[in-house]
Amino acid sequence: MSYLQEHRVVTARPFKRSNRLFIMTDSNCICSSTLLLDQAQEWYANLSASADRNFIAFTDGLRPMVKPLGGGEPVYVFPDNPDAIMLDMRWSPTGALLAGMILDNPSQERQLFIFDAAQGKLRNNLPLSNLAANYLTAFPCWSPDGNRLLLTSARSAHLV
Repeated sequence: MSYLQEHRVVTARPFKRSNRLFIMTDSNCICSSTLLLDQAQEWYANLSASADRNFIAFTDGLRPMVKPLGGGEPVYVFPDNPDAIMLDMRWSPTGALLAGMILDNPSQERQLFIFDAAQGKLRNNLPLSNLAANYLTAFPCWSPDGNRLLLTSARSAHLV
């Protein structure tokens, strides 16, 4: 479940062999739900709303996806890599940037990423290329102002 605003959450609810995503609203002691996404191929999980509450990040199986809450279709963060497995993802505390790490299942290589949900694409102009992703922990942490990421490894911390 992911909090959107007072009396509104996004939640996954079981359905047959997988689940669906709903926006649940509680108004005047009356609970209602609106279907956000129909049945998944796998299982929807890892729900989290962006700081601006305009997007929701989640996984379908283990593949990371982002959906605009104001309408529109969900997009895979890595549409060209069906073998991408989400290790972790975190929204910037100030907007619609999603940072995380995936594992490419066949090669076992890790990849750091920042996805700009407002633009619907990965950011490419990042100072992450000189970091050895395979040696970093999979849990990025945003600075409070949303301008930098803290990444850690067994021996050091990297603020980028």
